[in-house]
Amino acid sequence: SIIKMMKDQVAGEKLNYPGVTAALVSLDDEPFQAYSRASNLESRKISASCLDKLGVKYLPSSTNFMFFELNEPIRAFQKKMAARNIMVGRPFPPAMNWCRISLGTPQEMAYVANELSKMRSEGVF
Repeated sequence: SIIKMMKDQVAGEKLNYPGVTAALVSLDDEPFQAYSRASNLESRKISASCLDKLGVKYLPSSTNFMFFELNEPIRAFQKKMAARNIMVGRPFPPAMNWCRISLGTPQEMAYVANELSKMRSEGVF
């Protein structure tokens, strides 16, 4: 009987009622939305500036992630980034030499930019 009651609170296969409720409430939080947009824009600028400086080709983005070209397969690059405590996206066949990285906070993206710059100077990126 409890499971039947809970079933009515589930919004689809992978969504949950508390998560959906929180998302709906967040739509009314205009100051947080403005903060999030500004933070995302700053993170994107940090990332784009780094990739420009390093001469790395990337796709224009208006989202919370960037997609940039690698000189090696994504799986090898994932391992290098994980060793620096940075998780990057899965492979996107057939673009196996491209990396999708989600944008974190500006501070996190400054760390990523710094690590990418170090990797370039070390000849591993």
